[in-house]
Amino acid sequence: MRCSGFRNGMLLSALHKKDGEEVLNLLMVDPHIPAGAKLY
Repeated sequence: MRCSGFRNGMLLSALHKKDGEEVLNLLMVDPHIPAGAKLY
């Protein structure tokens, strides 16, 4: 998993394999979520 900080929040990315193909998941997180919060 990779984290990239930017001005309007954070972008989390994860690469995994599904049915033999690589799949990229992206999640944009609001900058107002406090540090240590759990994301479900």
